Amino acid sequence: MRRLPLLTILLVLLLSVSCNTTKPVEGYYTKAHFTHAALRTQLFIDAVNYSESGIVYDMLAGEYRSQISRDEFIRRFEEDRTYPYLTPLYLHLVSLSLPLRNDGQVVCSVASRMEGEYFRFPIRYEDGEYYFLAFSELIDGSYIDKFPNQVVKWI
Repeated sequence: MRRLPLLTILLVLLLSVSCNTTKPVEGYYTKAHFTHAALRTQLFIDAVNYSESGIVYDMLAGEYRSQISRDEFIRRFEEDRTYPYLTPLYLHLVSLSLPLRNDGQVVCSVASRMEGEYFRFPIRYEDGEYYFLAFSELIDGSYIDKFPNQVVKWI
């Protein structure tokens, strides 16, 4: 009889530790972390859709931010938006995957462009927050070569 209360206490303690969803386990994410990643991803997408280049820069992974200044990124982001696109870049979240770790992949459909066009980019958990590895062409300057010697015809 004395063992039953002791076993019950041990079982409750074991369950309370194993069911804790507020602390991430090394190499895994919890439902709370996935929800946070999804909200952060939508914030990033909204910043892209509404050309909030400063917010986009702030949400880039440290690896990217270390390669370009905030002012230069904003200048390039705005310059890239002045190319003669028939429609603006507007993204819709299709999927977010975090395969049992804190890094993953974001897939967005690109609205009002060619059907089936997708914009894919990695999401990374660093310094307690989710950041994105997107717009590498703005960072390395290759965005300039998007439309070399191309003439846009208006029909």
